[in-house]
Amino acid sequence: MERLTKKKTKRRASSQPAAGLLSFDEVPDAYLFAGKSRVSDVDSALKRVLDVEKKTGATIHIVDADVVCGPAHLASALLHARRSHANHRARARDIKVELMMYLSGQRQIDRAIQIAGLSPRTRALGFVIEAPREAAEKTATLLAQTFDLTPDLSVLTPGLPKLARLGVLPGSPKDTDLEALALEAVAILDLE
Repeated sequence: MERLTKKKTKRRASSQPAAGLLSFDEVPDAYLFAGKSRVSDVDSALKRVLDVEKKTGATIHIVDADVVCGPAHLASALLHARRSHANHRARARDIKVELMMYLSGQRQIDRAIQIAGLSPRTRALGFVIEAPREAAEKTATLLAQTFDLTPDLSVLTPGLPKLARLGVLPGSPKDTDLEALALEAVAILDLE
């Protein structure tokens, strides 16, 4: 099972700290961005993302950060979604939906969107910006303005409530690497 690990993965901080971007060498041209922001109207939020995509040329994946159990979890979901589309094994036509399926560990599209998608309960946003570095920085700045969001990657920190929302629970009290448990849920989807 291939997975991203903190030991092997080099995380690069943005040259513009205000952008708050994070990347993994294993997932080229993909930058993670996150922060606290409420979503009162899902359709409006998705339209705003589409507007930013049109302005920047970037592809933007947006998810509820309350299901992201660490940066590697989000990056791994994208890596698996990209691979499934490249190998013509995707369950969803849209790679954004495929990412949510891997992130949530769900085979059913509706269930994946229900778990990882935006809703009025959303309090923090997680983004994957697919673009070259300079475009990703511009995109992150526009997203921060659009959502009145202060960049804060700590909203991606793993936690037991996040695992429970994903339907993943530690097998024993010794299971302390919560991000690793979420990564297993991503990888298992490929086996089913």
